[in-house]
Amino acid sequence: MKSVIFTITVLLGLLFVLVIEVKSKRCHKTPTVVECPDPLTRTCGKNWNITVITKDKFVGATGILNCSAGYSLSGNSSITCLQSGVWSPITAAICVPDDLLRTYVYDFRGSTYTFVFKTKTYIQAKEYCLSMCGTLVEINNKEENQFIYSVIQERCLTNYHDDNDQTMRTYRYNKRSNKIC
Repeated sequence: MKSVIFTITVLLGLLFVLVIEVKSKRCHKTPTVVECPDPLTRTCGKNWNITVITKDKFVGATGILNCSAGYSLSGNSSITCLQSGVWSPITAAICVPDDLLRTYVYDFRGSTYTFVFKTKTYIQAKEYCLSMCGTLVEINNKEENQFIYSVIQERCLTNYHDDNDQTMRTYRYNKRSNKIC
């Protein structure tokens, strides 16, 4: 009888040791290092591209956005390596020709809107937008209309269309002084 109790005690002791051994191996797992892949370049045909310069590719690392020669970045200037192992998306960023002094870039419901201040005919404006890999805005719903209206209000802008010369002009309007800048 003593040998049976001793055998059971030894077996229980071995099981206890095995359970402790298995648990200790789980607790001392080496943490996984998350690394993002090389960031992709965003291109617009032969016109421009956005390249990303990074020093590191681990979680929290920052990539700085740059444009091709002759173009300047408008909008967000960086992306971040996320815990999921991917770079944050390049949003609200576009390369614009250096001759554009005032541009504003916004994201709305997955689309990027670039407000450009340049006097052009409708045809010229359409071609200019295409050269920047975009299109003239087409308002599709009330929310989009409200978004565009709010940006115009925020930037204190009014649009003027003269049917005589078919030119679309964008002016800065100061409500306090009632003057067009």
